[in-house]
Amino acid sequence: MKPPLDIKLPDNHEMRFDAPWQARIFAVVVSLADAGCFRWDEFQQGLSVEIGRGEGDPRHYYKHWLAAAEKLLADKGLLTSDRLAGRIAALRPPQKPMRPGAP
Repeated sequence: MKPPLDIKLPDNHEMRFDAPWQARIFAVVVSLADAGCFRWDEFQQGLSVEIGRGEGDPRHYYKHWLAAAEKLLADKGLLTSDRLAGRIAALRPPQKPMRPGAP
């Protein structure tokens, strides 16, 4: 049996997500670390770097999670920029055709 991840949760053990994608990236990162795709401390280091690049705005915290996860997965060869771009395109809602003369 492998040891549990050393993840520090808030004192009240309630995570706060302002949007569904934030909960998803949190769950994906934790699941990938738990599956052995990378060590938790590797992700923490990358997250620290991404947060350091930011402006300190807490509203961007999960954007840093996403950027750190993308970089770590790319560095490990588990995600390519082409594959990521394809998935992003597939998840975007379809664009509505523009009517001639519409603003």
